Amino acid sequence: MLRIGKGFGRWTLRTRFIVVLLLLGVVPMTIIGTTVYQVSRNIIITQATRIQSQSLEQEIAQIDRKLLAFQQLAGALIREEGMARMLDPDSSPDDIRRYLGEWTEFNSMLNKNVFVEFKSTPLVTVYGYNGKAFVNWETGGGESLKSYLNRSAAFQAVANADPSRDFYWSFSHPDFTFASNGEAMISYVANYYLQGTDTLLGQIVISAPDSAFFTDPGIYLIHAGSVRSLGGGTVASLPRDVEDAALAAGQGGESEVIHPSGGSNDTVYLAGRLLSDTVYIKPVPYRSMLSGLEKVYRLMLLVTAAGAVLSILLGHLFIGRIVKPVKQLVKMMKQVGNGEWRGDEEIRADPELRLLQTAFRRMTDDLEGLKTQIQEEQREKLELEFQALLSQIHPHMIKNTLASIEGLALMGETEQIRSAIHSLGYFLSSRIYADQPLIALEEELTALEHYVRIMQIRYPERFQVIVDIPPSLRKQAVPRFLLQPLVENSIYHGMDANRPLLVWVQAYDSDGAIVMEVTDNGKGGSVRPLDDAPAERTGSSFSGLGLVNIRKRIRLHFGEAFGLSFDSEPGRGSRVRITLPDRPL
Repeated sequence: MLRIGKGFGRWTLRTRFIVVLLLLGVVPMTIIGTTVYQVSRNIIITQATRIQSQSLEQEIAQIDRKLLAFQQLAGALIREEGMARMLDPDSSPDDIRRYLGEWTEFNSMLNKNVFVEFKSTPLVTVYGYNGKAFVNWETGGGESLKSYLNRSAAFQAVANADPSRDFYWSFSHPDFTFASNGEAMISYVANYYLQGTDTLLGQIVISAPDSAFFTDPGIYLIHAGSVRSLGGGTVASLPRDVEDAALAAGQGGESEVIHPSGGSNDTVYLAGRLLSDTVYIKPVPYRSMLSGLEKVYRLMLLVTAAGAVLSILLGHLFIGRIVKPVKQLVKMMKQVGNGEWRGDEEIRADPELRLLQTAFRRMTDDLEGLKTQIQEEQREKLELEFQALLSQIHPHMIKNTLASIEGLALMGETEQIRSAIHSLGYFLSSRIYADQPLIALEEELTALEHYVRIMQIRYPERFQVIVDIPPSLRKQAVPRFLLQPLVENSIYHGMDANRPLLVWVQAYDSDGAIVMEVTDNGKGGSVRPLDDAPAERTGSSFSGLGLVNIRKRIRLHFGEAFGLSFDSEPGRGSRVRITLPDRPL
């Protein structure tokens, strides 16, 4: 949880707003809408299934009444004495004709009273094994009914369906009437025995087409392990688990709701058992019942999605009015941190953020004033240090130079005396030590040239200074009194009695910056004056105090990106590297 909180804290305000909106707004709305849809869907399915179950139970009751009529009729015919006389082998033709007349009246009475619920009149066929056959219709064509039925495979299948039982049902068999319209039929068969004996005299077969019992064309029937589909369905379309569950359905016309295990979301099945031990299965597609609810659900999802998008857009605009000014303010802070004092930029924001901007501008103005004050104080401090260094240089330099001139006068070297006096005068002139913090590099080189000439008079043939600076760089701005202290350091700390000293002064352009190097082949040393500058200057040399002062003046005028580095090793000389911006005067 702590890790999640830390991760959430690193998100932007806009991201957190969108996440909170989704978690507290869109997601709950979607969950609530989906839950309401599922509950409503289940209620509709349950209510629709209950209504369909009641309807199925009524259908089963009607079918059972028709089946019961078949059974009652068969029982009545078996007990009828006239039926025995018709099937009696000893009956005369006159008796048979009389009995047929009576049978015709009896059959008319059946049609009016017993089969009143049937759309088409059921067929009652009496088949006698004694060679006589009687029926409620005439055969026509001169062929006897017995002959016709004997050669009818459909009738023989019905008659022999279950000969071990006195009464049985035969489902889904072809029509064996003279019409032969091919419609499937249902028959109830009653075996007629001679009274008090096991002698089978004949059979009474009562038949009717499927349409006389079942008005719904989309049902399935299971009888004696055989599945039959009525209407447009196929047997293969009935799920196996539904068939197994339907076979376990109870008796008495009660229906059972079966949900297929195959994940179907479109259909449930209702099953019930008829008096004929036939399982009645009715599919109930409920997708159409949910079409209106699904439209409302899709509309709800669409409205939720539109609301989420609209909320995100409005939130994006709202957060943008906060984030954009804050980013601009952060940008200004970075500019201030980089030394870019720009307080004139206007931020378009709400009044609350304008107060923040006003306070920031006031702070930047104070910081700018403080920075200017600190720079002036640093400049004055460096100038004082610089003047102190110059005050130390002047007496020693004048004294030593005058002593050298005195020696030249004793030797009569008038030309060298003139040159020394000219160089000393130039070096001490106001052009070198004027109140100008920056001068052109060529003026610094001229002062360096006069200084070297004075030092060569004092130390003849002890050292040599080589200047290698291209004319294109001689107009570059440099702090005054820059190169002379570095060359002085090389002379005083590098001269060796065993070999002459060589000092190289060079400058070049490097990636938009000006680099100047003062290198010598002197004695070198392990001291790092920039890291630990001495408190006092020793002898006539600038030592570390002068190098630190030069570095501070460079950074004061040009920034922290520029400065001075010092490198020296015993026996391998020293090198001072100065980096300045490309800024011609």
